[in-house]
Amino acid sequence: MVKGTVGYVDPEYLNTNHLTERSDVYSFGVLLVELITGRRPVERNRGRQQRLSTEWALRKCREGDVVVAMDPRMRRTSAAVAAVERMMALAAECAAPERAARP
Repeated sequence: MVKGTVGYVDPEYLNTNHLTERSDVYSFGVLLVELITGRRPVERNRGRQQRLSTEWALRKCREGDVVVAMDPRMRRTSAAVAAVERMMALAAECAAPERAARP
């Protein structure tokens, strides 16, 4: 039986029921996105495209629109945006669907 917090669970764990250190790395990537966006990993009250916060935020980052994914309470200075872009790059590596692709 699969156990874990929705949104933080390694996708490969759902298939294999086997946790590794890289499962924790995945969860760390989700946590980074949560810190950047100010959103929970799963936002059930949002539309289908925005419900999974990690996927939504990483997609916005890939599209070059990281500012949209930033928590509205954050300042939009060039330094803040640059820091968020670097954090999102790390989050993308950590939250890679395949364990082998994670740091």
